[in-house]
Amino acid sequence: SAHAARMTNSIESAILDSVQGVISVKCYENKTNLTDAYGRPPHSIEVVVSGGSDMEIAQTILEQKAGGIQTYGATKVEVPSDDSQPVEVCFNRPQPVYAWFQIVLTPSRKEAMPPNYADLVKESLVEQCDEILPVYPGVVGGHLPQRQRSRIHRCQNLLDHR
Repeated sequence: SAHAARMTNSIESAILDSVQGVISVKCYENKTNLTDAYGRPPHSIEVVVSGGSDMEIAQTILEQKAGGIQTYGATKVEVPSDDSQPVEVCFNRPQPVYAWFQIVLTPSRKEAMPPNYADLVKESLVEQCDEILPVYPGVVGGHLPQRQRSRIHRCQNLLDHR
């Protein structure tokens, strides 16, 4: 629903705007009456935040989330409330995901390849890792997404793009 999208977007924006040291934030919502495939309870949000203070993040989530929506995550923070009963706010920190790539280079039959084309492709991939992996944190089946293959091809003009 539009309201849910606005809530998750407002949580992300508020954390990015008001919590010092935050590098990235993503908010997910389970709108169903059942626990979802990721373990999120019914009618809950999961906020994943890199950087920033636990207390400031938790306070911002509490200020922005809708009433009746529970929070989900391994980081649990007791946030003081107006009625003197602390409210537990949960969220997650990102966990490293290691990715290995096997890349097969097929020289173009249409143009001469520089003798160091394999090294050039490797350098291009290493330079682009910060762009590639955050956009595609769950590379499926060990394959680089089609959009990224095309992008690397355009950057280096070295791969025979099929």
